[in-house]
Amino acid sequence: MSTIINADTSDGLKFTSDTSGEIKLQSAGTDTVTVKSDGKVGIGTSSPDTALTVAGEVRSLDGTVSTYITSASGAGGYIGTRSNDYLSFQTNATDRMRIDSSGNVLIGKTTTSYNTPGISFTSNDACSFATNANNGNIRFSAPVSQSQVAFYRQDTGALMGYIINGASNTVSYATSSDYRLKENVSPMSNNIDRLKQLKPSTWSWKVDSSHGEGFLAHEAQAVVPEAVHGTKDAVDDEGNPVYQGIDQSKLVPLLTAALQEAITKIEDLETRIQALENA
Repeated sequence: MSTIINADTSDGLKFTSDTSGEIKLQSAGTDTVTVKSDGKVGIGTSSPDTALTVAGEVRSLDGTVSTYITSASGAGGYIGTRSNDYLSFQTNATDRMRIDSSGNVLIGKTTTSYNTPGISFTSNDACSFATNANNGNIRFSAPVSQSQVAFYRQDTGALMGYIINGASNTVSYATSSDYRLKENVSPMSNNIDRLKQLKPSTWSWKVDSSHGEGFLAHEAQAVVPEAVHGTKDAVDDEGNPVYQGIDQSKLVPLLTAALQEAITKIEDLETRIQALENA
């Protein structure tokens, strides 16, 4: 087999073989680059089994920042840096996922700030989700007596509520209720009349015929609007139902206030009866 080297103005420099053999580059008598007859290229190996096979480590250097791709026999493979730099995965020349120098994994963002839209997995918070609208943030955290799941406003970063794990294997669900967040505070009124408008019901769920009891969302919405989310008979753009939901804990203030009214009436009647009996 012979190798032909061609050079012309249209094709540049060519290394070609006049048979079906291989093209090799050697250094000190050792093959360093091999081009197989099927087009597969090997660097550091004469037996490439893919379009490009590299034996050893690949390093990309830009100034003082180096990125490595390497493998070790029996120890897996590595892609990354050996300096205090991040590793980025991009599409359209834009970071889509990043592993920063502290080992935090960031998806759709380049900072661990929970106010920045995207997903992050950090050493401080097991996981954090932030939206690009003003809908809030969800964060998972591990320490005892701290929030496992916390909800934050996207626009202000203010804490809205949380699910907290206690020291005794307990879980509490809390929503913001600090007096400093409120104004125009006044006692509830007409509570018994409102309570009588609620319609507790029983039913069977269509999905499995299991028993249920509580309230129909749209009926409760007429009495305690803040307890219900969604609109009765709503559908999406394709005509699919958008079901209402209810937070029955929002009914507790009305139940408490109505009970207090009833207790006041009972105590008043007891006082009047006692006065009649003592007359």
